[in-house]
Amino acid sequence: MLDPFAEGPSAPRALLLDADGVVFAPMVHRDTIRVLTEQVVRRLTTAAIEHDVDRVRGALEHGLRAISERDATLRHRRVPREVPAETVAAVLTAELDADARSALLRDAAALSGDLDAALWQRDPRPQAVEAIAVAHSRGIPVALIGDAPPGHRRRALLSAGSLSPMVTAQVFSEEVGVRRPHPRSIEVAAALLGVHPVDAWYVGSHPRRDLLAARRAGVGHVLAVRDESDVATLVAALRDSPAPRTRPRTPRRGTLLTSDESDAADEIDDVA
Repeated sequence: MLDPFAEGPSAPRALLLDADGVVFAPMVHRDTIRVLTEQVVRRLTTAAIEHDVDRVRGALEHGLRAISERDATLRHRRVPREVPAETVAAVLTAELDADARSALLRDAAALSGDLDAALWQRDPRPQAVEAIAVAHSRGIPVALIGDAPPGHRRRALLSAGSLSPMVTAQVFSEEVGVRRPHPRSIEVAAALLGVHPVDAWYVGSHPRRDLLAARRAGVGHVLAVRDESDVATLVAALRDSPAPRTRPRTPRRGTLLTSDESDAADEIDDVA
């Protein structure tokens, strides 16, 4: 495997990390519908709304299928606009009784969070935590970038651990209106850290979405994380790279750094 940082670039002025797949390692819950039904029933009980558990479960199964179909369609649009939490909640609850639906839609963001928690278990990668700690120790600001709502759940996960004080900014698709490969979230994150994307490193986990978004934003160096060894490479590069240049570099097209540059370039050309 080629070392993506073999040329020894100087340390970045900012580190931009994909939240899901790099910082967190999402794992699909085995019994999503059971977990989601329990959460929704708990909310309905708290709101004193009469309900039948089996009907609630059936309605949620229908809503999950509809969301999956809608998400697959949106993912292939040239400008992949994010679906607001209100729309997700409306689709999820479409088959519920009117009173139950109305009660749940009063807090669409919370229901969207329930859905995410039922779909995914997210635990921080130990080596990603180490990378953030190394960047923080060197005075390199860090931003997390994520697609798909809800951003507030990612923030809660971050606050629950030791990462929050070391992360300067978090940018999520529901807040900027579009998902990657649109470059807006990367551009916003860099701006929040006070740097031009060309002076940042971007670390993603999806070879098409992340690398194309980074190229479009003009990021200086990009690393595609495919396994734990790539995260270890990032940690070593952050620790050993020389201090950044005194002056920011002139904006230019980003340099693609992956374990196989030619394959990644072909992937980007296919998408473009």
